[in-house]
Amino acid sequence: MMNKKEIFHGSDIERIAEIYNIDINSIIKFGANVNPLGLSGNFLKKMPDLLDRITAYPDRDYVSLRKHLSEYVNTPYENIIVGNGTSELINLSIRAVNPGNATIIAPAYSEYANSLEKIGSKCKYASLKKENDFILKEDQIDDLFDGDTKMLITCNPNNPTSTLIDRDMMIKILDKAVQKNAFVLVDETYIEFTPDVKIYSSIPLCEKYKNLIVLRGISKFFASPGLRFGYAICSDENLRAAILSSQDPWSVNSLAECGVPLLLEDKEYIEKSSNYIHKEREFVYNELSQLKTLTVYKPYANFILCHIHDSNYSSADLFDICIKKGYMIRDCQTFQTLDDTYFRFCFMEHEHNEGLIKTIKEYLK
Repeated sequence: MMNKKEIFHGSDIERIAEIYNIDINSIIKFGANVNPLGLSGNFLKKMPDLLDRITAYPDRDYVSLRKHLSEYVNTPYENIIVGNGTSELINLSIRAVNPGNATIIAPAYSEYANSLEKIGSKCKYASLKKENDFILKEDQIDDLFDGDTKMLITCNPNNPTSTLIDRDMMIKILDKAVQKNAFVLVDETYIEFTPDVKIYSSIPLCEKYKNLIVLRGISKFFASPGLRFGYAICSDENLRAAILSSQDPWSVNSLAECGVPLLLEDKEYIEKSSNYIHKEREFVYNELSQLKTLTVYKPYANFILCHIHDSNYSSADLFDICIKKGYMIRDCQTFQTLDDTYFRFCFMEHEHNEGLIKTIKEYLK
């Protein structure tokens, strides 16, 4: 029998299929936050001809790859560090800063706290408030750096709330961090799904703020989690050197080295993905906003956070109902500050979005 208290991560697809005795290929992964359009056509067309690159070591300094990234995000390639996914770069960045005390804007991805714990750093959470629709307010900035906080960590757009810190607010945060002699780590895993990347990304701020580290990856927007690639942008030469000093050589494999540029240069795919997510984001938000038993927070990424405010229902029960129909959503009660009345799901193919919405409406009627 399934223990309904067990909460699954978006990557727990094999275990879910086993427990519920359903075909893994029939599960629609609403919990994974991956672009539903799949791999870039440019990547699929050209990558097979590059497979022989696996017979050679990649460039130890990844100069060509970093130059491609430089063009993509419009920043000097010297400021870019590549790694084995953002997970590696989260660990390396935290180790390099080595903060005795750190603050995480919560709810948040658990790997931030895990990485701090590994080096013995003390961690506290600064909570986004539901009464503010999980949007950070200016009067909370001082609290982010109270005590002896030497590092602030945030995901922008936030996971799981899908809310956003805009450029003006980020500048205020960075100015306060400079006053407090603290570093700021901004994880932009989902930034490319936002309505306008150029407006919301913190990468243009890196040149001015030497205490800023921005992380990006390809797992979500480019639907390539298995390629294991991420990159960091930081203009502080000493901090970059400290990060690189702890990194194993050749942490990015040859297939990622030659494959990532194929993803970045596919402008048609990038535009199509952005337009598709924008359309489905509006559709899902408008549909679920009609439910009186549900609060739906305005999303900026490719997923949406919902709050059930009727005690007769729970996120665990909803997960159970949805997975039996092949829809895998995310029960959010394991996130800091959230409980069993919150759930999150990403936007998939339109017909599947319609099917999930119908299931949610039938449950929360």
